[in-house]
Amino acid sequence: MLAAAATVSSNPFIQQLLVEQLLAGYEAAAGQASALTDYYNQMEEKGLEQHGGNIARADINGLFKEILANPQAFGLTNTVGMACPPGVSASACSSAMPGFNASQDYLFADHLHPGPQVHTIIAQYIQSIIAAPVQATYLNQSVQSMAQGSRTTLDSRYQQLRQGENPVGSLGMFGGYSGGYQRYDNNEADGNGNHNNLTVGVDYQLNEQVLLGGLIAGSLDKQHPDDNYRYDARGFQAAVFSHLRAGQAWLDSDLHFLSAKIQ
Repeated sequence: MLAAAATVSSNPFIQQLLVEQLLAGYEAAAGQASALTDYYNQMEEKGLEQHGGNIARADINGLFKEILANPQAFGLTNTVGMACPPGVSASACSSAMPGFNASQDYLFADHLHPGPQVHTIIAQYIQSIIAAPVQATYLNQSVQSMAQGSRTTLDSRYQQLRQGENPVGSLGMFGGYSGGYQRYDNNEADGNGNHNNLTVGVDYQLNEQVLLGGLIAGSLDKQHPDDNYRYDARGFQAAVFSHLRAGQAWLDSDLHFLSAKIQ
């Protein structure tokens, strides 16, 4: 802006005054344009909601506000000027063209269109809001494998108890490890993961009909659903259970507590 003001006057005071006026005019115009954009987006969203369906709207205007508030965080150094020569559209512009300004990282390529770097940011943002619901569902994989690991060991113990009778007053111990490697189906990114679960338990034959017991389990999962998303999950479980027998009939019951930390 100082360079533009210098073409009007060589007086530094007048130059500074022109810069301040230009900035004030730009901020006023930008504020009005942003308000109109917000209004349009709100009306569009209300109209889409009336038609139902599962629609994810990309808030590009909100993204631009974030970029303008902190351009350095997005790798930009200039949010006012443009890289292409004046009067040249971004579709016809190239970095080899005379007059192309490569001295800074610009928000805009021409007077209207964002530059390639900003297009990449927009694409990554759109990809993230589309992928987010799917990635959230992946978190269930670890919690499910934790519960299934201890459940498998406990079911095995139940099967042993059904096939034989323990002496009254006897104490029993059991344990088990479960783990595995998995691939995510229908995943072009070729996602994978592995899970590990160790369970140990103890039970006591209270009388001929009733057995009471408890168990603890630890889990460690490492999941990599796609190239841009991975997480580790650690879990702890505790459970109490009972085995009731009446002749050839039996009834098993158990109550579980699980605490998981996902990073």
